[in-house]
Amino acid sequence: MRGNKFDYKDYVMNKTIKKELEKVRIKLPEYDDTTTKLFIPKSGIIFRFGGSYLIRVPNYILNEPDGFTLSANWNQGRKPKTNLLYAQYIKKLGKMIQFNIHGWNEQTQSIIETDYYKDFWLPEESITIIREL
Repeated sequence: MRGNKFDYKDYVMNKTIKKELEKVRIKLPEYDDTTTKLFIPKSGIIFRFGGSYLIRVPNYILNEPDGFTLSANWNQGRKPKTNLLYAQYIKKLGKMIQFNIHGWNEQTQSIIETDYYKDFWLPEESITIIREL
């Protein structure tokens, strides 16, 4: 609305913006011709150096499918025993993130001392943050 005058252009998506949004390769929130505001969340996971997190990893990290070389190429053949992990962030290299990790016992809400891996690498796409600790 400009001044007290109703202007239809104030309530429709700009054609140039719509054309540019169609080029985006990430998943966007739903929008249509009447959308005037669009929140696009920042992609990727952001960890604090030295921060501790409770994370979940998918089964393919524990039980690698044929041809999957994460444990051999990145983790000296080591694989965690549980999907739920207590992880202390060390660094990021490309799409890989390095942690010191412990298995996490959900019932007792505590680390599993015998399930520990120093300098353990995980693909960023495999990590689901449950909460920061």
